[in-house]
Amino acid sequence: MKAIAIFIVVFVIVIFMLLLIFLGIMTFDEMREFMKIEFSELIAFFSLVVAFIAYTHSVESAKSNSRQVQRIADNQLQLSENIALSEAGQKYVLLVSEISYKFEKIANDVGGQAREAIQKIGEVFDKYDMKEMSSPYLRHAYHHNIQIVRECFDNEMTYQTGMYITANLRFFIMDINRHVLTPVDDNKSWFSFFIRSKKLQSPEDKINHTKEFWRNIKTIYERIPLTKEADLFSEVFEHIQGYIEEHEKISDKLDVFLEQLKNARNENSLELFKIHNTPYLGKNFDKIEGDIGRFKELYFPEFYGIKDVHVSDGIVKSLYAGSIMYIASQRFRWGESRKYI
Repeated sequence: MKAIAIFIVVFVIVIFMLLLIFLGIMTFDEMREFMKIEFSELIAFFSLVVAFIAYTHSVESAKSNSRQVQRIADNQLQLSENIALSEAGQKYVLLVSEISYKFEKIANDVGGQAREAIQKIGEVFDKYDMKEMSSPYLRHAYHHNIQIVRECFDNEMTYQTGMYITANLRFFIMDINRHVLTPVDDNKSWFSFFIRSKKLQSPEDKINHTKEFWRNIKTIYERIPLTKEADLFSEVFEHIQGYIEEHEKISDKLDVFLEQLKNARNENSLELFKIHNTPYLGKNFDKIEGDIGRFKELYFPEFYGIKDVHVSDGIVKSLYAGSIMYIASQRFRWGESRKYI
């Protein structure tokens, strides 16, 4: 590369001198005299150029070698750190994997019981329908509403406690009254298209602004008389009871899982390696711990002893219970809406 550069410089100088002779600016004798006088200086100049090029090349080579050595050292350090983190976190990975596997099996068993109960409750609603075989079937209206509730509470299932969710849901649904329903406005002005709608924050606001929810509630109330609500809930509770009993069976197991995770977190606080230094492990650790805690609290303590009590609001109690059971049965979808944010 250096030889080519020197050749190009010499070639350009020769061509320049020949051009001067051709234009009559310099004669051949004058050029020969110039070459005789300046040749030694020219050689010295070329030597200086070659030395400069060689020096520049050596400096760049040294920098390149230094960067390469540093890169190799950084990669080696990163590899050593990853190996150390992997070895230090192996016991936590095994713990999370083991608990996740056991919890999935428990959640699937309870979820299956919940889905079966919901299906049976829908059939009970059809049984008490005064307009039997009318469209929509009341089981469809019931199922649609508990789906709406789950979707509106979906974001809360990623960070709130199960107790918070059940309490808020209970206060909201139990406040529904067949005599005071949120009106469904199907005749909005076309000018409303240009009005910027307010962003709905809470799940209760989202449900309140869902027309299908209130349309289904109105349909159910119109087709199941008040005098039949106690009888309806009496039959509904027989199916709820299966979920309650199944949930009680696994409560102690969930407590064991939570205790194991708590102990692991306390132990990790005394170690140099931290669980959250590995993002994937830390994220999964927090998620399984939160999911177990939420799942454990998806039950109905207010229903204890209610079997022999005459209730006048059987429809909303059935809707509340169905919503909780449906949320439990859909644990694998918790936080689904956050994937698209």
